[in-house]
Amino acid sequence: MGDRNGPEHAVKLRASQINQCGFCQHMHAEEARESDENQSRLDVLSAWRELDCFSFEERTALAWTEALTLIHSSTITEEMYNSVESTFGKEGLIELTRLLFFKLIAGTVFQ
Repeated sequence: MGDRNGPEHAVKLRASQINQCGFCQHMHAEEARESDENQSRLDVLSAWRELDCFSFEERTALAWTEALTLIHSSTITEEMYNSVESTFGKEGLIELTRLLFFKLIAGTVFQ
């Protein structure tokens, strides 16, 4: 989370919250704290839509995280795809998606 690391910590932690993996939540929260993330932001990550302490880039990445993690019950619209691509670029979109798919596969193995 935070600007220095981009949305990577937020993405990993939010996907772990959605998947209800306590091991992963603990690990990713610890990594975020080691990267100087503020504990108060970690405490409210699941309510990111309601708070203004998350940047536009983090919000975009978190929306993509939720859409892909909950793909069985969500719809990825062209508008959402275009928003992620315009925020992070084509390569950033690919990297974010790769990160999420790796996280989802790893979460399945460790649960």
